[in-house]
Amino acid sequence: MDGKNKVVLANLSYIGSTTVDVLLDKPMNRLFFSDKSNNIIRYLNLSNMEIHTMLSGNLHHPTSLTMLNNTLYWTAEGDGTFSGAIFKAEAVVGSTVQMIADGFGYPKGIYAHNSRAPQTPSNG
Repeated sequence: MDGKNKVVLANLSYIGSTTVDVLLDKPMNRLFFSDKSNNIIRYLNLSNMEIHTMLSGNLHHPTSLTMLNNTLYWTAEGDGTFSGAIFKAEAVVGSTVQMIADGFGYPKGIYAHNSRAPQTPSNG
């Protein structure tokens, strides 16, 4: 990958200057992205290139995304009611949002790993 054959997947110019994170959901062929300023999580359907809103409203300005077993997790900076937290919701439209941890200050990244998933053999 040398960056020569770039392809625009979606024009997200409406997001403006904000923190955006992306997450590839390969099994469902979706590319999720968080939009901190607009307080939503959307996804791009990579089959038909349509953008859908997954979650909106009281997401506490999502800054990072990860997924494990069809559950989305994201970090959020404090908003007066908490001091940096991790939230989760099922990866279905209109899912209920739950705070699962608090007190992280200004979290900027979150990652998930399923130790029970089949491991892909290396070619090395």
